[in-house]
Amino acid sequence: MRRSALGFVVGCGALFAIPVVALAAANPQLSASTGTYYVTEIGLGAIARVVVDGSGNVTTTEMYISGLPTSGPDSAVFANDGTLIVSNFDDGTISRVDVNARKIVTPMINKTPLDTPVADLASDPSGNDVWAIARGGSGTNALERIDLSSGAVTAMNPDSIDSPGGIVFNDSGSRLFVSSGGGSVYEVDPHTGHVLHQVKVDGSPDGMTYDPSTGFVFTSGCGGLCELDTASNGLRYVKTLKSADGDGIAADGRGHIYVAMSGCGDLCRVDLATDTSVTVADSISGADDVTPLVGAGSGAGACLNLSSCFGGPAAAGLAVASVALFMFVGASGYAGGPAPLPSVAGHGGVAHAVHAGATHIAAPPAPSGQPPPPSDQPSLAGRVQEETGERMFEVAGAGIEEGSTVVGSEAEVAAEQETLPPPPPEEPPPPPPPVDAPPPPPLDDTPPPPPPGAGRVARDEDDQEPDHS
Repeated sequence: MRRSALGFVVGCGALFAIPVVALAAANPQLSASTGTYYVTEIGLGAIARVVVDGSGNVTTTEMYISGLPTSGPDSAVFANDGTLIVSNFDDGTISRVDVNARKIVTPMINKTPLDTPVADLASDPSGNDVWAIARGGSGTNALERIDLSSGAVTAMNPDSIDSPGGIVFNDSGSRLFVSSGGGSVYEVDPHTGHVLHQVKVDGSPDGMTYDPSTGFVFTSGCGGLCELDTASNGLRYVKTLKSADGDGIAADGRGHIYVAMSGCGDLCRVDLATDTSVTVADSISGADDVTPLVGAGSGAGACLNLSSCFGGPAAAGLAVASVALFMFVGASGYAGGPAPLPSVAGHGGVAHAVHAGATHIAAPPAPSGQPPPPSDQPSLAGRVQEETGERMFEVAGAGIEEGSTVVGSEAEVAAEQETLPPPPPEEPPPPPPPVDAPPPPPLDDTPPPPPPGAGRVARDEDDQEPDHS
Protein backbone atom coordinates (compact mmCIF):
# COMPACT_ATOMS: atom_id res chain seq x y z
CA MET A 1 0.00 0.00 0.00
CA ARG A 2 1.20 3.51 -0.85
CA ARG A 3 0.43 6.16 1.74
CA SER A 4 1.14 9.87 2.07
CA ALA A 5 1.21 12.00 5.20
CA LEU A 6 -1.64 14.32 6.07
CA GLY A 7 -1.11 17.83 4.82
CA PHE A 8 -2.31 21.25 5.94
CA VAL A 9 -2.21 24.66 4.28
CA VAL A 10 -2.44 27.98 6.12
CA GLY A 11 -4.17 30.77 4.23
CA CYS A 12 -6.03 33.93 5.32
CA GLY A 13 -5.60 32.91 8.93
CA ALA A 14 -7.38 29.54 8.47
CA LEU A 15 -6.10 26.00 8.54
CA PHE A 16 -7.23 23.84 5.64
CA ALA A 17 -6.81 20.09 5.41
CA ILE A 18 -5.63 18.57 2.16
CA PRO A 19 -7.24 15.21 1.36
CA VAL A 20 -4.57 12.54 1.04
CA VAL A 21 -5.13 9.57 -1.25
CA ALA A 22 -3.65 6.11 -0.70
CA LEU A 23 -3.88 3.32 -3.26
CA ALA A 24 -3.67 -0.40 -2.56
CA ALA A 25 -2.97 -3.21 -4.99
CA ALA A 26 -5.94 -5.26 -6.16
CA ASN A 27 -7.09 -7.99 -3.79
CA PRO A 28 -9.60 -10.39 -5.42
CA GLN A 29 -10.95 -11.27 -1.97
CA LEU A 30 -12.37 -7.74 -1.76
CA SER A 31 -14.55 -8.03 -4.86
CA ALA A 32 -17.42 -8.82 -2.47
CA SER A 33 -16.81 -5.45 -0.76
CA THR A 34 -17.26 -3.29 -3.84
CA GLY A 35 -18.59 0.10 -2.81
CA THR A 36 -17.80 3.27 -0.90
CA TYR A 37 -17.28 3.52 2.86
CA TYR A 38 -16.85 6.57 5.10
CA VAL A 39 -14.67 6.23 8.18
CA THR A 40 -14.63 8.78 10.99
CA GLU A 41 -11.16 9.96 11.99
CA ILE A 42 -11.36 10.75 15.68
CA GLY A 43 -8.98 13.46 16.88
CA LEU A 44 -8.72 14.93 13.38
CA GLY A 45 -12.20 16.40 12.94
CA ALA A 46 -12.47 14.53 9.67
CA ILE A 47 -14.07 11.64 7.80
CA ALA A 48 -12.16 9.41 5.39
CA ARG A 49 -13.54 7.73 2.29
CA VAL A 50 -12.66 4.20 1.14
CA VAL A 51 -13.63 3.06 -2.36
CA VAL A 52 -13.36 -0.60 -3.40
CA ASP A 53 -13.88 -1.46 -7.08
CA GLY A 54 -15.00 -4.73 -8.63
CA SER A 55 -11.43 -5.97 -9.03
CA GLY A 56 -10.59 -5.42 -5.37
CA ASN A 57 -8.61 -2.21 -5.87
CA VAL A 58 -8.87 0.05 -2.80
CA THR A 59 -8.57 3.84 -2.83
CA THR A 60 -8.51 5.56 0.57
CA THR A 61 -8.93 9.33 0.87
CA GLU A 62 -8.13 10.62 4.33
CA MET A 63 -9.85 13.84 5.48
CA TYR A 64 -12.34 13.56 2.62
CA ILE A 65 -14.61 15.70 4.81
CA SER A 66 -12.92 18.01 7.33
CA GLY A 67 -13.64 20.98 9.57
CA LEU A 68 -15.41 19.16 12.42
CA PRO A 69 -14.29 19.75 16.04
CA THR A 70 -10.90 18.12 16.43
CA SER A 71 -11.94 16.11 19.48
CA GLY A 72 -14.03 13.98 17.13
CA PRO A 73 -15.75 12.71 15.22
CA ASP A 74 -16.53 9.57 17.18
CA SER A 75 -19.67 8.23 15.49
CA ALA A 76 -21.71 9.01 12.41
CA VAL A 77 -25.05 7.70 11.17
CA PHE A 78 -27.30 8.75 8.33
CA ALA A 79 -30.60 10.39 9.14
CA ASN A 80 -33.72 9.52 7.21
CA ASP A 81 -33.23 12.58 4.99
CA GLY A 82 -29.85 11.30 3.74
CA THR A 83 -27.64 13.71 5.69
CA LEU A 84 -24.90 12.46 7.97
CA ILE A 85 -25.22 13.04 11.73
CA VAL A 86 -21.86 13.14 13.51
CA SER A 87 -20.97 13.05 17.22
CA ASN A 88 -18.06 15.29 18.21
CA PHE A 89 -16.92 13.49 21.39
CA ASP A 90 -15.51 15.97 23.96
CA ASP A 91 -17.15 18.91 22.19
CA GLY A 92 -20.58 17.76 23.44
CA THR A 93 -22.24 18.44 20.08
CA ILE A 94 -23.63 16.62 17.09
CA SER A 95 -23.36 18.05 13.58
CA ARG A 96 -25.14 17.57 10.28
CA VAL A 97 -22.98 16.92 7.20
CA ASP A 98 -23.84 16.82 3.50
CA VAL A 99 -21.61 14.02 2.21
CA ASN A 100 -22.28 14.79 -1.45
CA ALA A 101 -21.27 18.42 -1.10
CA ARG A 102 -18.51 17.52 1.42
CA LYS A 103 -19.59 20.29 3.77
CA ILE A 104 -20.92 20.79 7.30
CA VAL A 105 -24.54 21.91 7.07
CA THR A 106 -25.28 22.43 10.79
CA PRO A 107 -22.30 22.59 13.18
CA MET A 108 -24.46 22.08 16.30
CA ILE A 109 -27.90 20.44 16.11
CA ASN A 110 -28.49 19.97 19.85
CA LYS A 111 -29.78 23.08 21.62
CA THR A 112 -28.06 22.14 24.89
CA PRO A 113 -24.67 20.43 25.29
CA LEU A 114 -24.74 16.65 25.57
CA ASP A 115 -23.09 14.72 28.38
CA THR A 116 -19.52 14.12 27.27
CA PRO A 117 -17.76 12.41 25.81
CA VAL A 118 -20.62 11.88 23.34
CA ALA A 119 -19.79 8.72 21.46
CA ASP A 120 -21.91 6.22 19.54
CA LEU A 121 -25.10 7.27 17.78
CA ALA A 122 -28.19 5.38 16.59
CA SER A 123 -30.63 6.77 14.05
CA ASP A 124 -34.32 6.02 14.63
CA PRO A 125 -35.79 4.97 11.26
CA SER A 126 -39.33 5.48 12.54
CA GLY A 127 -38.86 9.14 13.41
CA ASN A 128 -36.54 12.12 13.18
CA ASP A 129 -34.38 11.41 16.21
CA VAL A 130 -30.95 10.06 17.02
CA TRP A 131 -29.87 8.50 20.30
CA ALA A 132 -26.43 9.30 21.72
CA ILE A 133 -24.24 7.62 24.31
CA ALA A 134 -22.20 9.48 26.91
CA ARG A 135 -19.25 7.11 27.13
CA GLY A 136 -18.46 5.93 30.63
CA GLY A 137 -21.56 7.46 32.20
CA SER A 138 -24.26 5.74 34.23
CA GLY A 139 -26.76 8.48 35.07
CA THR A 140 -30.01 9.23 33.32
CA ASN A 141 -28.10 11.30 30.76
CA ALA A 142 -25.83 8.41 29.75
CA LEU A 143 -28.40 7.78 27.01
CA GLU A 144 -29.89 10.84 25.33
CA ARG A 145 -32.38 11.33 22.51
CA ILE A 146 -31.95 14.32 20.21
CA ASP A 147 -34.77 15.65 18.03
CA LEU A 148 -33.11 16.53 14.73
CA SER A 149 -35.78 19.13 13.90
CA SER A 150 -35.91 21.08 17.15
CA GLY A 151 -32.57 20.16 18.69
CA ALA A 152 -34.31 19.20 21.94
CA VAL A 153 -32.38 16.76 24.15
CA THR A 154 -34.12 14.19 26.39
CA ALA A 155 -32.43 11.96 28.99
CA MET A 156 -33.29 8.30 28.25
CA ASN A 157 -31.47 6.11 30.82
CA PRO A 158 -34.02 5.75 33.65
CA ASP A 159 -32.65 2.36 34.76
CA SER A 160 -29.05 3.64 34.93
CA ILE A 161 -27.37 1.25 32.48
CA ASP A 162 -23.70 1.44 33.46
CA SER A 163 -21.05 2.57 30.96
CA PRO A 164 -23.01 2.20 27.70
CA GLY A 165 -20.71 1.55 24.78
CA GLY A 166 -22.79 0.96 21.65
CA ILE A 167 -26.37 1.45 20.55
CA VAL A 168 -28.41 0.28 17.55
CA PHE A 169 -32.02 0.08 16.35
CA ASN A 170 -33.51 -2.79 14.41
CA ASP A 171 -34.47 -1.93 10.85
CA SER A 172 -38.02 -0.78 11.67
CA GLY A 173 -37.18 1.23 14.79
CA SER A 174 -39.42 -0.92 16.99
CA ARG A 175 -36.51 -2.35 19.02
CA LEU A 176 -33.40 -0.73 20.51
CA PHE A 177 -30.26 -2.45 21.86
CA VAL A 178 -27.49 -1.05 24.07
CA SER A 179 -24.16 -2.59 25.06
CA SER A 180 -22.57 -1.94 28.44
CA GLY A 181 -18.90 -1.94 29.36
CA GLY A 182 -19.99 -3.77 32.49
CA GLY A 183 -20.39 -6.97 30.45
CA SER A 184 -24.02 -6.92 29.33
CA VAL A 185 -26.15 -6.32 26.27
CA TYR A 186 -29.59 -4.82 26.87
CA GLU A 187 -32.78 -4.32 24.95
CA VAL A 188 -34.48 -1.10 26.02
CA ASP A 189 -37.88 0.34 25.25
CA PRO A 190 -37.34 2.89 22.45
CA HIS A 191 -40.13 5.08 23.88
CA THR A 192 -39.14 5.14 27.56
CA GLY A 193 -35.57 3.83 27.78
CA HIS A 194 -36.55 1.20 30.37
CA VAL A 195 -34.70 -2.13 30.22
CA LEU A 196 -36.65 -5.01 28.66
CA HIS A 197 -33.97 -7.74 28.44
CA GLN A 198 -30.40 -8.22 29.66
CA VAL A 199 -27.82 -10.80 28.52
CA LYS A 200 -24.39 -11.26 30.13
CA VAL A 201 -21.40 -11.61 27.76
CA ASP A 202 -17.62 -11.69 28.09
CA GLY A 203 -15.42 -8.63 28.00
CA SER A 204 -16.57 -5.03 27.71
CA PRO A 205 -19.10 -4.81 24.85
CA ASP A 206 -18.73 -1.71 22.72
CA GLY A 207 -19.78 -0.99 19.12
CA MET A 208 -23.03 -2.52 17.87
CA THR A 209 -24.74 -3.43 14.60
CA TYR A 210 -28.01 -5.08 13.59
CA ASP A 211 -28.22 -7.42 10.59
CA PRO A 212 -31.73 -7.19 9.06
CA SER A 213 -31.13 -10.27 6.90
CA THR A 214 -30.86 -12.52 9.99
CA GLY A 215 -32.31 -10.48 12.85
CA PHE A 216 -29.05 -10.88 14.81
CA VAL A 217 -27.33 -8.19 16.87
CA PHE A 218 -23.53 -8.04 17.08
CA THR A 219 -21.27 -6.20 19.50
CA SER A 220 -17.52 -5.74 19.59
CA GLY A 221 -15.35 -5.85 22.71
CA CYS A 222 -16.19 -9.42 23.80
CA GLY A 223 -12.76 -10.81 22.94
CA GLY A 224 -14.20 -10.86 19.43
CA LEU A 225 -17.62 -10.11 18.00
CA CYS A 226 -20.54 -11.37 20.10
CA GLU A 227 -23.54 -12.61 18.14
CA LEU A 228 -27.01 -12.44 19.74
CA ASP A 229 -30.33 -13.71 18.42
CA THR A 230 -33.32 -11.37 18.76
CA ALA A 231 -36.01 -13.85 17.64
CA SER A 232 -39.39 -14.10 19.42
CA ASN A 233 -38.89 -10.62 20.91
CA GLY A 234 -36.12 -11.98 23.12
CA LEU A 235 -32.35 -11.67 23.34
CA ARG A 236 -30.06 -14.72 23.40
CA TYR A 237 -26.28 -15.07 23.18
CA VAL A 238 -25.26 -17.35 20.28
CA LYS A 239 -21.46 -17.29 19.92
CA THR A 240 -18.35 -15.12 19.67
CA LEU A 241 -16.51 -14.65 16.36
CA LYS A 242 -12.80 -14.63 17.14
CA SER A 243 -11.15 -13.60 13.85
CA ALA A 244 -11.33 -9.85 14.55
CA ASP A 245 -12.32 -7.34 17.20
CA GLY A 246 -12.29 -3.57 17.30
CA ASP A 247 -14.55 -0.62 18.00
CA GLY A 248 -17.27 0.33 15.52
CA ILE A 249 -18.87 -2.49 13.52
CA ALA A 250 -21.41 -2.68 10.68
CA ALA A 251 -23.22 -5.60 9.08
CA ASP A 252 -23.74 -5.47 5.33
CA GLY A 253 -26.68 -7.90 5.22
CA ARG A 254 -24.68 -10.19 2.91
CA GLY A 255 -22.82 -12.31 5.43
CA HIS A 256 -20.11 -9.85 6.50
CA ILE A 257 -19.32 -7.55 9.41
CA TYR A 258 -17.03 -4.55 8.86
CA VAL A 259 -14.85 -3.59 11.81
CA ALA A 260 -13.03 -0.30 12.34
CA MET A 261 -9.81 0.01 14.35
CA SER A 262 -9.27 -3.74 14.45
CA GLY A 263 -6.26 -6.00 14.65
CA CYS A 264 -6.57 -6.75 10.93
CA GLY A 265 -6.58 -3.14 9.80
CA ASP A 266 -8.23 0.25 10.13
CA LEU A 267 -11.13 -1.27 8.22
CA CYS A 268 -11.53 -5.04 8.28
CA ARG A 269 -14.15 -7.44 6.89
CA VAL A 270 -15.24 -10.55 8.83
CA ASP A 271 -16.96 -13.43 7.04
CA LEU A 272 -19.72 -14.73 9.30
CA ALA A 273 -19.86 -18.20 7.75
CA THR A 274 -16.15 -18.97 8.12
CA ASP A 275 -15.09 -16.58 10.93
CA THR A 276 -12.20 -15.34 8.80
CA SER A 277 -11.11 -11.76 8.22
CA VAL A 278 -9.47 -9.72 5.48
CA THR A 279 -8.03 -6.20 5.57
CA VAL A 280 -9.96 -3.66 3.51
CA ALA A 281 -7.97 -0.51 4.37
CA ASP A 282 -5.02 0.16 6.64
CA SER A 283 -4.11 3.79 6.07
CA ILE A 284 -6.75 5.77 7.98
CA SER A 285 -5.43 8.02 10.73
CA GLY A 286 -7.67 7.90 13.81
CA ALA A 287 -10.05 5.29 12.36
CA ASP A 288 -12.44 4.31 15.12
CA ASP A 289 -15.95 3.22 14.17
CA VAL A 290 -18.15 1.82 11.41
CA THR A 291 -21.38 3.32 10.22
CA PRO A 292 -24.45 1.24 9.35
CA LEU A 293 -24.43 -0.28 5.89
CA VAL A 294 -28.01 -1.57 5.93
CA GLY A 295 -31.13 -0.78 7.94
CA ALA A 296 -31.38 2.00 10.48
CA GLY A 297 -28.74 4.69 10.08
CA SER A 298 -27.78 3.69 6.55
CA GLY A 299 -29.80 6.41 4.83
CA ALA A 300 -32.82 4.33 3.85
CA GLY A 301 -33.97 3.28 7.30
CA ALA A 302 -36.32 0.33 7.48
CA CYS A 303 -36.80 0.11 3.74
CA LEU A 304 -33.38 -1.39 3.17
CA ASN A 305 -34.97 -4.54 4.50
CA LEU A 306 -37.23 -4.51 1.45
CA SER A 307 -39.65 -7.26 2.42
CA SER A 308 -40.51 -5.46 5.68
CA CYS A 309 -41.54 -2.33 3.78
CA PHE A 310 -43.45 -3.87 0.89
CA GLY A 311 -45.21 -6.84 2.45
CA GLY A 312 -42.98 -9.86 1.98
CA PRO A 313 -40.34 -11.25 -0.36
CA ALA A 314 -42.70 -11.33 -3.34
CA ALA A 315 -42.75 -7.53 -3.34
CA ALA A 316 -38.99 -7.13 -3.20
CA GLY A 317 -38.69 -6.17 -6.85
CA LEU A 318 -41.28 -3.42 -6.44
CA ALA A 319 -39.47 -2.22 -3.35
CA VAL A 320 -36.12 -1.96 -5.11
CA ALA A 321 -37.63 -0.10 -8.03
CA SER A 322 -39.37 2.33 -5.68
CA VAL A 323 -36.19 3.00 -3.71
CA ALA A 324 -34.26 3.52 -6.95
CA LEU A 325 -36.78 6.04 -8.25
CA PHE A 326 -36.79 7.86 -4.93
CA MET A 327 -33.01 8.06 -4.97
CA PHE A 328 -33.13 9.66 -8.41
CA VAL A 329 -35.67 12.25 -7.32
CA GLY A 330 -33.58 13.14 -4.27
CA ALA A 331 -30.17 12.89 -5.92
CA SER A 332 -29.63 16.63 -6.05
CA GLY A 333 -30.70 17.22 -2.46
CA TYR A 334 -31.86 15.57 0.70
CA ALA A 335 -35.38 16.84 1.31
CA GLY A 336 -38.29 14.51 1.73
CA GLY A 337 -36.83 11.12 2.56
CA PRO A 338 -33.96 8.71 2.07
CA ALA A 339 -32.05 10.34 -0.77
CA PRO A 340 -28.62 8.95 -1.68
CA LEU A 341 -28.15 5.86 0.44
CA PRO A 342 -24.99 6.57 2.41
CA SER A 343 -24.02 5.21 5.82
CA VAL A 344 -21.57 5.94 8.63
CA ALA A 345 -21.58 4.94 12.31
CA GLY A 346 -19.64 4.62 15.52
CA HIS A 347 -16.60 5.95 17.38
CA GLY A 348 -14.72 6.86 14.18
CA GLY A 349 -17.13 5.53 11.55
CA VAL A 350 -17.50 3.73 8.26
CA ALA A 351 -20.21 4.57 5.81
CA HIS A 352 -21.58 2.92 2.70
CA ALA A 353 -23.20 5.20 0.15
CA VAL A 354 -25.44 4.85 -2.89
CA HIS A 355 -25.92 7.69 -5.34
CA ALA A 356 -28.30 7.81 -8.27
CA GLY A 357 -27.79 9.23 -11.70
CA ALA A 358 -30.21 9.39 -14.64
CA THR A 359 -33.20 7.12 -14.29
CA HIS A 360 -34.83 5.25 -17.17
CA ILE A 361 -37.96 3.14 -17.12
CA ALA A 362 -38.53 0.63 -19.89
CA ALA A 363 -41.70 0.82 -21.94
CA PRO A 364 -44.07 -2.17 -21.84
CA PRO A 365 -43.63 -4.74 -24.59
CA ALA A 366 -45.44 -4.15 -27.89
CA PRO A 367 -48.63 -6.12 -28.62
CA SER A 368 -48.18 -9.51 -30.21
CA GLY A 369 -47.36 -9.36 -33.90
CA GLN A 370 -46.21 -5.74 -33.82
CA PRO A 371 -42.56 -4.68 -33.81
CA PRO A 372 -41.45 -2.81 -30.69
CA PRO A 373 -41.07 0.95 -31.04
CA PRO A 374 -37.50 2.10 -31.65
CA SER A 375 -35.80 2.86 -28.33
CA ASP A 376 -32.42 2.65 -26.66
CA GLN A 377 -34.08 1.83 -23.33
CA PRO A 378 -33.95 -1.61 -21.69
CA SER A 379 -36.52 -3.99 -23.10
CA LEU A 380 -37.65 -5.64 -19.84
CA ALA A 381 -40.74 -3.92 -18.46
CA GLY A 382 -40.43 -2.62 -14.94
CA ARG A 383 -36.65 -2.27 -14.99
CA VAL A 384 -35.12 0.77 -13.42
CA GLN A 385 -31.63 1.62 -14.54
CA GLU A 386 -29.51 4.37 -13.12
CA GLU A 387 -26.16 5.36 -14.53
CA THR A 388 -23.54 7.91 -13.62
CA GLY A 389 -20.92 6.93 -16.13
CA GLU A 390 -18.68 4.40 -14.42
CA ARG A 391 -21.14 2.32 -12.44
CA MET A 392 -24.73 1.27 -12.70
CA PHE A 393 -27.66 0.37 -10.48
CA GLU A 394 -30.08 -2.01 -12.12
CA VAL A 395 -33.37 -3.35 -10.86
CA ALA A 396 -35.68 -5.91 -12.37
CA GLY A 397 -38.49 -8.20 -11.42
CA ALA A 398 -38.13 -9.75 -8.00
CA GLY A 399 -35.33 -9.03 -5.60
CA ILE A 400 -31.90 -7.53 -5.21
CA GLU A 401 -28.62 -9.33 -4.98
CA GLU A 402 -24.93 -8.56 -4.84
CA GLY A 403 -23.42 -8.36 -8.31
CA SER A 404 -20.60 -6.95 -10.33
CA THR A 405 -21.85 -3.44 -11.08
CA VAL A 406 -22.32 -0.53 -8.73
CA VAL A 407 -24.30 2.64 -8.27
CA GLY A 408 -22.86 5.96 -9.30
CA SER A 409 -19.36 6.86 -8.28
CA GLU A 410 -20.11 6.14 -4.64
CA ALA A 411 -21.18 2.55 -4.08
CA GLU A 412 -22.38 -0.74 -5.41
CA VAL A 413 -25.77 -2.16 -5.15
CA ALA A 414 -26.52 -4.76 -7.79
CA ALA A 415 -29.82 -6.41 -8.63
CA GLU A 416 -30.63 -9.85 -9.84
CA GLN A 417 -32.58 -9.83 -13.07
CA GLU A 418 -35.37 -12.34 -12.98
CA THR A 419 -35.55 -14.22 -16.27
CA LEU A 420 -39.06 -14.29 -17.64
CA PRO A 421 -40.26 -17.50 -19.34
CA PRO A 422 -40.57 -17.20 -23.14
CA PRO A 423 -44.12 -16.86 -24.49
CA PRO A 424 -45.62 -19.93 -26.20
CA PRO A 425 -45.02 -20.01 -29.99
CA GLU A 426 -47.88 -18.83 -32.15
CA GLU A 427 -49.32 -21.09 -34.88
CA PRO A 428 -48.14 -19.88 -38.31
CA PRO A 429 -50.86 -18.76 -40.77
CA PRO A 430 -51.63 -21.11 -43.75
CA PRO A 431 -49.27 -20.54 -46.68
CA PRO A 432 -50.66 -18.57 -49.66
CA PRO A 433 -51.35 -20.51 -52.93
CA PRO A 434 -48.55 -20.59 -55.51
CA VAL A 435 -48.52 -17.59 -57.80
CA ASP A 436 -48.67 -19.69 -61.04
CA ALA A 437 -51.32 -22.18 -59.89
CA PRO A 438 -54.56 -22.24 -62.02
CA PRO A 439 -57.59 -20.82 -60.29
CA PRO A 440 -59.89 -23.41 -58.73
CA PRO A 441 -63.03 -24.32 -60.79
CA PRO A 442 -66.12 -22.30 -59.94
CA LEU A 443 -68.65 -23.90 -57.70
CA ASP A 444 -71.72 -25.38 -59.57
CA ASP A 445 -74.93 -24.51 -57.78
CA THR A 446 -77.15 -26.40 -60.35
CA PRO A 447 -78.94 -29.31 -58.64
CA PRO A 448 -78.22 -32.76 -60.10
CA PRO A 449 -80.89 -34.40 -62.37
CA PRO A 450 -83.38 -36.68 -60.62
CA PRO A 451 -82.73 -40.40 -60.78
CA PRO A 452 -84.77 -42.57 -63.18
CA GLY A 453 -88.31 -43.16 -61.94
CA ALA A 454 -88.32 -40.17 -59.75
CA GLY A 455 -91.80 -38.69 -59.36
CA ARG A 456 -93.59 -42.01 -59.94
CA VAL A 457 -95.83 -43.16 -57.16
CA ALA A 458 -96.10 -46.85 -56.40
CA ARG A 459 -99.58 -48.37 -56.39
CA ASP A 460 -100.85 -50.17 -53.38
CA GLU A 461 -102.20 -53.69 -53.46
CA ASP A 462 -105.58 -52.40 -54.75
CA ASP A 463 -103.82 -50.64 -57.65
CA GLN A 464 -105.44 -47.34 -56.77
CA GLU A 465 -104.67 -44.22 -58.72
CA PRO A 466 -102.65 -41.62 -56.82
CA ASP A 467 -104.48 -38.62 -55.48
CA HIS A 468 -103.40 -35.57 -57.50
CA SER A 469 -105.73 -33.13 -55.79
